[in-house]
Amino acid sequence: MSVLKPFSSAVLKPHTSARIDNFIFLLHYRFTALILTTAAILVTSTQHFGKPITCGPPPPALTIELLNNYCWTRSTFSLVEQRRDDPHPGVNTAKDSDPIFHHTYYQWVWLVLSLQAAMFYLPRYIWKTIDGGRMSHLVKGLTEPLCEKESMSVRISILGQYVLTNWNKMNNWAYAYFMCEILNFLNVIAQIYVIDAFLGGSFTTYGLRVVQYGLLEQENRNDSMMVVFPRVTKCGFKNFGPSGNVQVHDAICVLPLNIINEKIYVFLWFWLVLLFIPTGIVLLYRILLLVCPKLRVKVLRWQYQCFISDSGLRIGGWLFLNLLAKNVDSLALSMLLEELEVKKQESEWKWESQLKEVVINDGKSPSVSKRGDISDVVRDESLMELLKGEYKVGDKVVLLSSAGNKVLYSGPYVVTKRLGDCLYVFTNGERTVRAHISQTRPYFD
Repeated sequence: MSVLKPFSSAVLKPHTSARIDNFIFLLHYRFTALILTTAAILVTSTQHFGKPITCGPPPPALTIELLNNYCWTRSTFSLVEQRRDDPHPGVNTAKDSDPIFHHTYYQWVWLVLSLQAAMFYLPRYIWKTIDGGRMSHLVKGLTEPLCEKESMSVRISILGQYVLTNWNKMNNWAYAYFMCEILNFLNVIAQIYVIDAFLGGSFTTYGLRVVQYGLLEQENRNDSMMVVFPRVTKCGFKNFGPSGNVQVHDAICVLPLNIINEKIYVFLWFWLVLLFIPTGIVLLYRILLLVCPKLRVKVLRWQYQCFISDSGLRIGGWLFLNLLAKNVDSLALSMLLEELEVKKQESEWKWESQLKEVVINDGKSPSVSKRGDISDVVRDESLMELLKGEYKVGDKVVLLSSAGNKVLYSGPYVVTKRLGDCLYVFTNGERTVRAHISQTRPYFD
């Protein structure tokens, strides 16, 4: 019990911090881990405080207690093939050719269940460590229902500045979250096969056989699951006879603990299958969000009934707003979105690096290029003349990143619009770039 105490306290403690995951994630680390922890405690209490096995009759000069301890530690066995004349399923006179199933698992059920509970909590622990309490800190002061509007405005302004500063770092944060969701999915699959190996290859079709058994007529029933969790088994005790020869004494053993084990693993089979399905659906949904930026905006608008700009919502920003909306009310969320829209217009905060080189070629005049910061580029008079001119479809622009001579988002780009005095729109058929020539931080749509 002392082994389970630290883990159970982590699973069972009240939920007081900010929400940093979704309901399916919650099913893994809270509900499933709680189910497994409860099952481990139940098996442990029955095993250590009850009578998990009772065997008899004992051979001469041997007590029942000694026989029970021997059969518990040495394991019991039953016949794999059940016969109609068996007094108990799998218990009969064994021939040399009859396959025998040795039951060695029941001493370790509590430990395996405990380790499984820890494995279901592991992705949560990893994600919580990566988050580092970020969301709890950011929503502090915004979750109180009676929060004053002035205080909320200050908190919203601080939160908006944080988002502005860290917007380009949120993608890695989101990818870490998605990796933890993948771990959840892989863990469900792994746990099914771990249990199957633990029970001697009888778990993958366990639930189906239980359903099939329940649908049969009473006289035609042959409970194959009794092979896995038998109530009555045999135990062979070897001792020396009067002549010094080894004698084998067959004892009948009753395993009341297997009644509990059977119910636990029947429930686990259906639970893991039901958990596998929505977890897989969530992963497919994540893939759609990664490849469809417009879907991210529509999802947030539909879920939280708020206005969100169509432009520039990366997957990291989507996840941040989605999790934030789980922790604040609609008023705070609307105020934050308004704050972000204002700051976006002021500082063009969506761009992650500076341009190092701009090359413009209208197909007629020679190419004009200038290396260095974009502020140096705009001081080139010949380049400024080109930028101020009228362009046709086909005028090409190549944008290089600040890391070196690496084309940024494959060109060629085409100058398609001029907005105001210094805002130019470049497109390459797949992506649009709006560049404020007077600024040092252009941004992508």
